[in-house]
Amino acid sequence: MTLVGGVIEGHGQNRADSTVLAQSEALKEKGKCKEAVARLTPLAERPQPSVDALLLRARCRIDFLGQTEPGMNDLFAALRIEPDNPRVRTYRGRVYNDLRMYDRALEDLNIAVAHATDTADLKKALCTRGANYNDTRRFEEAIADYERVLAIDSNDTWALNNGAMALHEVGRKEETFVYLRRYLALEPKDLPGLLNMAFFLSEEGQYQEALEWFNKAEAAGGSKNGYLLNNRGYTRFKLGDTKGALKDIEASLKVMPDNSYAYRNLALVRFSTGETAKACEACEQALRMGFTKQYGPEVKTLYDAKCR
Repeated sequence: MTLVGGVIEGHGQNRADSTVLAQSEALKEKGKCKEAVARLTPLAERPQPSVDALLLRARCRIDFLGQTEPGMNDLFAALRIEPDNPRVRTYRGRVYNDLRMYDRALEDLNIAVAHATDTADLKKALCTRGANYNDTRRFEEAIADYERVLAIDSNDTWALNNGAMALHEVGRKEETFVYLRRYLALEPKDLPGLLNMAFFLSEEGQYQEALEWFNKAEAAGGSKNGYLLNNRGYTRFKLGDTKGALKDIEASLKVMPDNSYAYRNLALVRFSTGETAKACEACEQALRMGFTKQYGPEVKTLYDAKCR
């Protein structure tokens, strides 16, 4: 079994099929999924359909054309032919996960992990199952899957980045930063990774280093990212730079005007500068936007203490 243009040659297909699959994969990568689907359809709808054609057509339909139901029908058809195909099971598991159908996703991903014989297939199945565990807050199981991936490939960026998230959630702080630093050494301009590093450092009270990472994230294309601006504003506030903090937080609210946490941060800065009326207005905004339900009673307690 060999890789041809991002698809697997095998599963009973001939060289002509492989050529069509490779051409269709190239079209998908160029965003020409309607053309790819047209090329794949004869292979997917013949009396003995190609599993790879069904899978690739499903990916085009679901990921690029917004045709979830026809795409899922392709996946069901593929699994009627090869019920334990790890690539089909992994992809359908990812789709179910995106749809928040986590139990169905996990059923597929367990089968994929159990039947993956190719290293690349196993890594992808484990990483996708790790994402399912992260989403369902089963962090220790997620970590175990990512560790299995990293035992195969110590530079797997998916496992390093998502593994860091799981490690952070269970309080394994030192390992969190080890994973993130390794990830960012491989992907130095990845905005989510840079933001995570900055945010986690800020949470740990390492504000000066956090500020440096927020600035790196801004340079990597995050200048209009509301989360970056808000969290950098809070970091500046903790460093005593109230002017810079106000500038960032107010800029974040122009991008994300319904972010209750930004109003919480704005209130803290305003209280610190003695602008009580403006601080209370910010508290009121945070409360109207559901801060208490999402984050707890902090703002309500602050408002009752300073604004009543």
